[in-house]
Amino acid sequence: MAECFQSILGHLSTVRYSRLEPSISQKDEIFVLRRLLSIFRGKPSPSSSLPIPDPFSELPHPGNQELFTAFKPFYSPELQLGSYNAHPEVAVRLYELAPADKIIRANAYGFPVVANPQGLVFAWAKGRWTILIKLGKDHHEAARIAEGRLNAEYGEWIEFPAWWSPSRPEPTPEPSVLEMKKSEWSDRLRHWMQVGYNDSLKSGQGTPAE
Repeated sequence: MAECFQSILGHLSTVRYSRLEPSISQKDEIFVLRRLLSIFRGKPSPSSSLPIPDPFSELPHPGNQELFTAFKPFYSPELQLGSYNAHPEVAVRLYELAPADKIIRANAYGFPVVANPQGLVFAWAKGRWTILIKLGKDHHEAARIAEGRLNAEYGEWIEFPAWWSPSRPEPTPEPSVLEMKKSEWSDRLRHWMQVGYNDSLKSGQGTPAE
């Protein structure tokens, strides 16, 4: 744990004190790393004495009820982490792929989430490799063709790998081809993130909870 904390602290210092203006990716890293630092600096105490944070305080939208209910059992109060919480790298990946429109970056029971301005979550990440996007049913078939997969564990979400990888074993492509495939995959995810954002605005749930 101490080594992990020192590694995070060193990385954050490197980003924070760069002479260049931080890029969007760097700002995303700072966002995630500050959350991790706040966790590691805390002293563990019995879970019975620790309140469970309510994500509705930051994202008070009734459309999030099903997702947050599914998240809650995985939350560990003493660690402030979900049992299947996203790795910091996939959290940064989620945030940097999000639409350029005004969005809300937040954390719900240890899972990084992205919400529209009304607070409705339309994308989130888990594990080391997975981004999930809420899409209208009319987009499901096209998303599956684009290598998405329906995940009904948390409601109806379309699951995508966060990074490109070959669908079957194959020789490692040339560097230029590899970079092209990675770039194309990033563009594909940005497209579906934008679709998810647009769908969230017209889903009929655009009014936050009072």
